[in-house]
Amino acid sequence: MIPQWERDLRTRIWWALLQYDMAAALSFGRAPVIGSDWDVPPPRRTPRDSVSYEAFVSLAELAVIQNKFLQITTKSGSGWTQASKPPSLGRSQLGHLTTIGLELDEWRRRLDGRNFFARGATSAPPGVRSLELMYLGTAVFLTRAAWDAVANDDERLEGVVERAQRSCLLAAIQMVDFVSSLSSADLGGYWPICELKFGEC
Repeated sequence: MIPQWERDLRTRIWWALLQYDMAAALSFGRAPVIGSDWDVPPPRRTPRDSVSYEAFVSLAELAVIQNKFLQITTKSGSGWTQASKPPSLGRSQLGHLTTIGLELDEWRRRLDGRNFFARGATSAPPGVRSLELMYLGTAVFLTRAAWDAVANDDERLEGVVERAQRSCLLAAIQMVDFVSSLSSADLGGYWPICELKFGEC
């Protein structure tokens, strides 16, 4: 029988690998290596958890949302490259993207309810700023895919493309504002997934 501490450690290692895989898949425009058929429970929360551990668990939850997005945009391992844009999606996929967007918004609301991303005079605990970067990057990719889906639709409804463009622009502005707000202490902090490049969005 494996002791509880070792089960918890194995679970955290697995989720760390999944988080990295989802981030790399988004960044490099490929399907995740791990896939989507897993049965590993999420990392356990306890009342004694540090803010950094809360960031880790929240990033695990975000990885599940990212995986749903990647299942739509990287069918059969197709994906996109840094030199190209994400694959075009049709109206049939727009409903799925909307559902994922609502799930991402709900995830953010739960963290906002605890002032998780509040910016103050001091730097955030390790892992918090990188979690926020992953959230913003996911929002940029999601809004870009939705914009492409409505822009490529033959039966465009009036105003829909413009609203999709505004959503994409807002996500990009939030990313720029976030990067601009980072302090020296933030930049010297813990960035577990630092090679992500969102410039092609």
